[in-house]
Amino acid sequence: MSKQYVGNVHIQVTEALLQDVFASTGPVESCKLIRKEQSSYGFVSYFDLRSAGLAIVSLNGRHLFGQPIKVNWAYASGQREDTSGMQGLCGIRKLAVQEDLLLFLSEPTGCSDCNR
Repeated sequence: MSKQYVGNVHIQVTEALLQDVFASTGPVESCKLIRKEQSSYGFVSYFDLRSAGLAIVSLNGRHLFGQPIKVNWAYASGQREDTSGMQGLCGIRKLAVQEDLLLFLSEPTGCSDCNR
């Protein structure tokens, strides 16, 4: 199971709509929306890592009701790595990870010699 954090969710977005949007990248195991006054946030779990990675790359920044959502890996409280000393490198590292993820997702599954 791979869990995503979804932030900046417009208050008109329902849990069913959020699940439908995220199902566009693969089968969703579960979806939970937490309501707040101005905007909500939620968690979406996928059955496989590939679908979860594709969701980050393709849905981060997508507008729902005119508001861009933020999609990233979900972490348990206190589990995130301290990157406070890497201000200049964070953006570069994020781009490198996204490029690696796109390469991984674009490779055919199975044998690497399939097309030979």
